[in-house]
Amino acid sequence: MKIKHTHPAYDTPEQRRQAILDVKKTCTAALRSAKEASDKQDA
Repeated sequence: MKIKHTHPAYDTPEQRRQAILDVKKTCTAALRSAKEASDKQDA
């Protein structure tokens, strides 16, 4: 079996936590933007 994707290695647990928070912020912003666009179309 060929593994195509792996999780990144972090030097410290704090770096891992910060990376997870950054992804969460990015996803939240994208969802908020999509919801606002949808709300504008419905109005």
